[in-house]
Amino acid sequence: MTMIDRRNTTLLAFALLLCIAPGIGHATVVRGVTLRGLAQTSPLIIDATVQRVNVYARQNAKDIYTDTTFRVQRVLKGVLSKPSFRLTQVGGTLGRYARRIAGNPSFRVGERVILFLWRNTKGGPFVVNALAFGRFDVTRSGANGALMVRQRVHGLSVVDPTHRIREPRPLLAQPTPYAQFVETVRRLALERQ
Repeated sequence: MTMIDRRNTTLLAFALLLCIAPGIGHATVVRGVTLRGLAQTSPLIIDATVQRVNVYARQNAKDIYTDTTFRVQRVLKGVLSKPSFRLTQVGGTLGRYARRIAGNPSFRVGERVILFLWRNTKGGPFVVNALAFGRFDVTRSGANGALMVRQRVHGLSVVDPTHRIREPRPLLAQPTPYAQFVETVRRLALERQ
């Protein structure tokens, strides 16, 4: 191989890396997550409907946060003393400014969701456990309007057991009847870790 061939090969490899790197940079990488793990590590699991989404800036327009207020339908695990719950997340869109955290779940008014919540610090505010993996959608489906649970996972990459980074698969392979999902979550939450 000549010096020019080596230089061209190096330039080609560098160019390919530049093409691939932006895609990697816009995802959050998490270790493997299971429904069992979520149920066992989340001290609070709620079924709730989004009532309000409020995006605001702290100190300057680039320091953006979103408060989402939920009306709690049902507590699946833990204790909640009020019928509503407020979740504060970093990020959102405010005017011409946007701040995104890859993998952070977002919410729209009227959506019904099951959230697996945990605290980063003792006594601190609740956050969604495992980012988008900790959010499940509750929707009506079919002619009879049965409640179903499904999951969409966006903006995340997963490290598999061989340490390869891959696109995640939702924890639910297909929509699951609501009652079956709730029963499974409650059973998994009670199992020993």
